[in-house]
Amino acid sequence: MAILAEFTVLGPDSMFYTSCMLLNLKFFQLKQEIEVIFDDENDGTISYGDIRSELALVVDRHIHLLRGAELLRVHLF
Repeated sequence: MAILAEFTVLGPDSMFYTSCMLLNLKFFQLKQEIEVIFDDENDGTISYGDIRSELALVVDRHIHLLRGAELLRVHLF
């Protein structure tokens, strides 16, 4: 019975921590992708269209992550 009580108490906290860490990791990966796009070593080798398409993907991913963070905030608080 004590084990069930521990899982009931610790389960939601563990899920919240895991979700927050995953979101943090995804935002860090997004930051890394943005740094690669605007890297100073490109020296104009990437065309405007390529940068625009890469930025569009980054923006879509950012919106998706913000929605996930909002869902986490709404459901847990």
